[in-house]
Amino acid sequence: MITLFVLTMFVLHDVINIIEDDTLSDDERQRHLSDAIKAGADVNLPRDDEVPLHVAVDRRQKKTVEKLLTAGARVNTLDHNFWSALNIALDLREKHIAQLLVDHGAEFAFGVSSNKDGERIVQSYRRGDACFEAVFPQLVEKQKSHISKKKIQMQNSK
Repeated sequence: MITLFVLTMFVLHDVINIIEDDTLSDDERQRHLSDAIKAGADVNLPRDDEVPLHVAVDRRQKKTVEKLLTAGARVNTLDHNFWSALNIALDLREKHIAQLLVDHGAEFAFGVSSNKDGERIVQSYRRGDACFEAVFPQLVEKQKSHISKKKIQMQNSK
């Protein structure tokens, strides 16, 4: 009984360790993650200011990103630099991961130097960067929709 408790506590804190374990094949990683999630692992539990989704994106693990999102990872959590998982994917030019995140509701978060980040995004889009071209129009539409909803809420509250 004590062994089960210790094993459960280990699993609950082990999602990032599984993602970072370079000795695992991708299939083994997915199996270990599935087992941890079934055992009740918190896919949003941070370690050293990092959350599993950010670590998976940074390591370019698309299958892991998908598994975490399916298991309830919060797609718009910000890190200590005020970056979201989408910011990381776009910075790494990971088009397929960026698209997956947008499909799950990701929004671009402007970091500490928002003007610089915004300029880089627009310049990359203008240059024809394939990653940005894939998701930028959707992000613009989401922002327009968000602004429209806010305007309606403000009008209704008067």
